[in-house]
Amino acid sequence: MLITIRREAEQDYFTAENCCRNAFWNVYTQGCYEHFLIHSMRTHKDFIPELSFVLEYGKKIIGGIFYTRSNIIRSDSPSVPAITFAPVFIELKFQRQGFGKKLILHSI
Repeated sequence: MLITIRREAEQDYFTAENCCRNAFWNVYTQGCYEHFLIHSMRTHKDFIPELSFVLEYGKKIIGGIFYTRSNIIRSDSPSVPAITFAPVFIELKFQRQGFGKKLILHSI
């Protein structure tokens, strides 16, 4: 089966959010909020859409990664601009097969 990593398109939003919800459901807490984080991030000024990727297995979205601008705050000097990624998600049945690593390496 063909694996594709590509930039997220607007028509992917709902599918990506559902995939994320499925990946995190009841993992760290009852339910999850990571899918709502993605939904909210897309409208934030620090969101980097150029670094918003989905991973497809065949033609089905099974994962994604999202980036935002951030700052590292230091007490002894000015803050340092940075970018952060989160969440990174892979559908449950595809986890622990190297797909998350592929997304991270692709986006770097």
